[in-house]
Amino acid sequence: MPILKHQTCFFYALFVLLFFGLPVQGQDLEAIGQNLSNLRDQSLGITGNIQFSNQSYWSEGIDARRDTWQWGVRANLNFSFLGMSAPFSVAFSDANSAYRLPSYTFVGISPKYKWATLHLGDRSLGFSRYTMSGISFRGIGFTLEPGRWYASGFYGKLNRALSSDLDAVGDLNGYLKRKGYGSRLGYVGKKGGYFINFFGADDDDEDFLLTPIGEALSTTNNRVVSLELRQELFEGLTLSTELAHSVYNNDSNAKQLGEADYNLGNRLLGVFQPTESLLTGQAYNLGLFYSVKGWGLQGRYERVERGFRTLGALFFNDDTENYSLGVSRNFLENKLSVIVNGGIERVNLDDAELEQTNRFIASANVTYRPDDKWMYSAGYSNFRNDTKLRTRTNLLQPVDSIFLAQVNQSINGMIIRRLGTKERPASVSLIMNHQRANNVINDMVQDNGQSQFSNAALLYGFGNANAGWRWTAGLSYNTTTLANFRTQSFSPTFGASRNFFDNALSTNMRTAFSFFQQNGDTNNVLNLSLGGSYRLKNSHNLGLNITHINRFGAADPALSFSEWYGKVAYGYRFGGSIGGNPKPPENK
Repeated sequence: MPILKHQTCFFYALFVLLFFGLPVQGQDLEAIGQNLSNLRDQSLGITGNIQFSNQSYWSEGIDARRDTWQWGVRANLNFSFLGMSAPFSVAFSDANSAYRLPSYTFVGISPKYKWATLHLGDRSLGFSRYTMSGISFRGIGFTLEPGRWYASGFYGKLNRALSSDLDAVGDLNGYLKRKGYGSRLGYVGKKGGYFINFFGADDDDEDFLLTPIGEALSTTNNRVVSLELRQELFEGLTLSTELAHSVYNNDSNAKQLGEADYNLGNRLLGVFQPTESLLTGQAYNLGLFYSVKGWGLQGRYERVERGFRTLGALFFNDDTENYSLGVSRNFLENKLSVIVNGGIERVNLDDAELEQTNRFIASANVTYRPDDKWMYSAGYSNFRNDTKLRTRTNLLQPVDSIFLAQVNQSINGMIIRRLGTKERPASVSLIMNHQRANNVINDMVQDNGQSQFSNAALLYGFGNANAGWRWTAGLSYNTTTLANFRTQSFSPTFGASRNFFDNALSTNMRTAFSFFQQNGDTNNVLNLSLGGSYRLKNSHNLGLNITHINRFGAADPALSFSEWYGKVAYGYRFGGSIGGNPKPPENK
């Protein structure tokens, strides 16, 4: 693939020329020169915080669900020197053998001077929804914002190569190293913004962690380019759109396409080498937003073809098209707010499947605040909301399930009544929520695998601002119904917090006693948590938290167990400067 590498280098050289060819505002070279000439008088400012923590765990009647001891450190610093600022962050935790989780380290710094920012280490940059969004990288990047121009780019290792096990896995970083790179160029005017985005990712099979037994691995690579536009057409009316094109090799080591099959679309102007496993597709959306005299109107259209892929997002829903219209309006001197959206969603756009689904999508939310003491809110939605969760019970076995991916209906309501006074505030809240969802197994929606989730909670809180204490009490009810599984729980809860010594010592207590019923079997769970923090002089802080969980009352004694969780933390906040030669005060 040497030709492709040269083409990629040429592509980045072109972007570098564009970056430095942007019309920029002149730097204050005279001020920089004065600072450098008086370098000994300049000081290095350092502000931030650092925290050390140690967590402990004990269990009885159940296999340990985490290590007995685990520690971590986290720091956030900001350096300032010669007009430059450099925020720096680091996080580290040792390994967890019980969950088979490796130790992790996150270190990143973003020095900034005027309109230029450099990103080093573990950082994140968001380009657009269809290119790169919601993931971070370990490498190098930059952001330039001279005047109304904008440019950003990055190169580094992406967080995950394959979907991660969110429930005790050992392969958090996947089996293959995945390198990513991209850039975003644009101009933001008074009435609009215009951007071009590029994202690329390549798997590296020369640096893999572990090949799972019985599961064939193949390296993938991906390129996505998109154009964004946001423009105010006239007062009150704004147009927003994005058009994206992707090329994706499901197996980058497969046989390459012949030259007769090449075109601008599958080679993406020469920066991509397509193979016989090639997938291509487009994604685009168009929105119109109009606001006038308290009314808000909007119309949206989106289409994502089946072959569209981006490795710059954790999960992306393809093969879908939807149209929607929305309206929002405030009434009764802004006491009543109404937001309504509705439209049509269509899937199986290319008729590749036997069935094609069209459905009506809608959402509505109403909020009413007649005065400062009452608030009512209710909402309904059947818009799609995708979340992907994989569980791996054995590190050497392939994924055994993927579930809870598509919420197709939800309804919620809330009532809040404020009581008491400013010094002794109190409130009563009633919160209700119900959802229906389809299970997804192996990336396919299961029509016969619908799940239902319902919960309701009644809460009462009261406090005394002068005495520094507050307590809450409540009742909650939850029920979950899956294909062959049903559980219900009823939980009275209580919590209290109190400050002492001029708020230097803060203490809290939380407890919940839950009555569970699962497929006809009953059991009880006690959850008790005690904690506190003490603020010492000179910005030192100590924290302690202990949680106890006890499950009992089940017909099968083997299901009873108890657990203890403990955490000790020390934190320090600081700020100051190093060096410099401040001028002595003048004699008057």
